[in-house]
Amino acid sequence: MLKDYIYYNGSKMANSFENIDAKIYGFSLTGGFLVGDSISISGGLAYKKGRKDDPLTKQSDRDLADISPLKLNASLNYDLMSKDICNLYG
Repeated sequence: MLKDYIYYNGSKMANSFENIDAKIYGFSLTGGFLVGDSISISGGLAYKKGRKDDPLTKQSDRDLADISPLKLNASLNYDLMSKDICNLYG
């Protein structure tokens, strides 16, 4: 829960900021998979939603514009210092 969050209100004649109360909720999932001794795949998915408790002056929308709703990332990782290379020098 956000209390007294300062939010930009561009719907008025002059640009202004207002204190609002809002809630942010969501979920995230992460995982990984080891493909070989030195290669792995990992990724994540996150979803967030922000809602104002009450709409701003002269507005009916209650969504928070600053919250990016969906985020996905993936990576392919290569471990340069695998066990085989370390045994050659160790």
